[in-house]
Amino acid sequence: SIGQVDQVFAAVGRAYNSTMIAGNATIDARYLYAEVLGRLSIPLNHTEEVCQESYRLFIKHAPLRINSHLWELINVLNKEGITTSLTSNTAFVKGTAIEAFLKSLELDKQMLFNVYSDQVGYGKPHAAIFDELLNRLHVMNRPIQASRILHIGDDPICDKKGAEQMGMHAILIDS
Repeated sequence: SIGQVDQVFAAVGRAYNSTMIAGNATIDARYLYAEVLGRLSIPLNHTEEVCQESYRLFIKHAPLRINSHLWELINVLNKEGITTSLTSNTAFVKGTAIEAFLKSLELDKQMLFNVYSDQVGYGKPHAAIFDELLNRLHVMNRPIQASRILHIGDDPICDKKGAEQMGMHAILIDS
């Protein structure tokens, strides 16, 4: 049933988030899908097909959880000359899919760059993903001290605690 599928995805997602909070390396999306299929007693030889279809569906059916006020805020910040970037923990959806989604809505132009956990190898709250953000700013000749960065996120541990441990300011919003 749809309810069972939803419960399994939620359980695998929670387990993955716990691994991020514990500071472990990221897990490839194919493994997460294989875990879901296994729990649903679906043959694992369908894993790649499910991964590809989820990517296609993610692009075709935009997520509805994006807070419209967030994009208004980013527009205001950009107009004021304040640099904005996206740092995201990825799980079932890879960074490349998020990039394609942002591009399809022309939101990719709002960010100077994006950092995704599947590309860094670690997710928030791990220092490696925040270090990557700082490194990219440095490479782009925009070096900035961590204490001058405001990290906006929706998770008290991954976003707020992770950023604050790096010396950044952080606020939580509802996504």
